[in-house]
Amino acid sequence: MKKFLIFRTDRIGDFIASKIIFESIKSDNNKNTIDVICSNYNYGYLKNYNYINKLIVLDKKNLKNYFFNILKLRETKYDYLIILDGKRRSFIYSLFIRSFKKFIIVKNKNLKFLTNSFSYTEFLNSEKYSQFQNFIKFLNIIKIKPVTKFNYYKDYKIKNNNIFKDKNYLHLHLDEKWFEGYHYKDYDYMNLNASNLNLFLSYLINKYKKKIIITSGFKKIQNLENFIKNYFYKNKKFLFHNNFKKKIIYIKNLDFRDIELVVKNSKVLIACEGAISHVSNSFNIPTLCLIQRSRKQTAYFWTGHMKNIKYLYRSDIKKIIEQIDKIKI
Repeated sequence: MKKFLIFRTDRIGDFIASKIIFESIKSDNNKNTIDVICSNYNYGYLKNYNYINKLIVLDKKNLKNYFFNILKLRETKYDYLIILDGKRRSFIYSLFIRSFKKFIIVKNKNLKFLTNSFSYTEFLNSEKYSQFQNFIKFLNIIKIKPVTKFNYYKDYKIKNNNIFKDKNYLHLHLDEKWFEGYHYKDYDYMNLNASNLNLFLSYLINKYKKKIIITSGFKKIQNLENFIKNYFYKNKKFLFHNNFKKKIIYIKNLDFRDIELVVKNSKVLIACEGAISHVSNSFNIPTLCLIQRSRKQTAYFWTGHMKNIKYLYRSDIKKIIEQIDKIKI
């Protein structure tokens, strides 16, 4: 039996992408224990995985909690300490924790002097290969046999919430990455407004002959709010399209675990690359994934292992439609 402490203080999608490491550790020996240093942000999600022995929140704003957790962690000497998120904050925190071997996975060598000084082994998470391939290489380094077939949602308490019974639908997830001014400045955007969003929906209805379920994030986006105001009416907890009625349903303010269920029960997903594409890959849902052409290598880094994904290059919405027209699902 080995004791692992893993730092994963970043995004939910990052955790899901690294599931092969967690499952391989448990597959190698089910008695292996995995404690995880997480953030306030991802704690609510990670707590639903049964194989995580302990969750410790790294919260620099709460100094009492910060130092108390260090003292508690020092009571255990780990076999492996793995800074999976590569964060400077995680590296500093880890200096106070006892472990036989310490590893840090990094995108660059900025911490090399410090990591060498404190006897950490660095693993370069290069975009030359997909992150999935890099994780397999890392598992071989720590002498853990990678599982060949694994279930992202093994030992996960999936939310028990039947949002709706119909499962024959296309899922369109409109988060902030679709809209200019809410994400990276160097991205190409679709000039989305209420009118051409409605045009896009009309096209999808005609092409796929399926009901469309729309979800979005919690961030308030003015063009999206205008779209809802101009084209939808509310009936109980859902929003229905004025013309297409129950063929197009908009569900607002779902948390990530609810969105997982919407993805799981869908036939097709259209979304920007991110945590949601890891979910669709986990459930083998065909996915049309919106990516930035000039960052194709980065997109491949995250999605290169996914078999059911097709890329759409970010551009004007009419050109997006032209791209979808050429894709068979």
